[in-house]
Amino acid sequence: MLNNCAFMQHVQLNFKKLSYNEKLAAITDIVRAIDGVEVAHNILSQAENYSYKISDEKINECLTNMNPQNCEYIRTSVGFKGCPSNGYIGCYAEVIE
Repeated sequence: MLNNCAFMQHVQLNFKKLSYNEKLAAITDIVRAIDGVEVAHNILSQAENYSYKISDEKINECLTNMNPQNCEYIRTSVGFKGCPSNGYIGCYAEVIE
């Protein structure tokens, strides 16, 4: 996912500067990958106010009540201009069913 997605690269390099919406869009995608919950915790732990319990609750909310975010949403609603206008990056991960 990281190798093929400019947004995920942006998240990894700039996590502490990201808006809540950028972090949330990333987490909705990350948690669906194999080992995604663990990876999400590793990423979220970079926050100064990190709490395992609160992060776990948000991760569970992402899995149960939110859809993974696509390129178009990330570009238009989140405001990340690195996503292509055709909405396809090839940002695939092995997904948990």
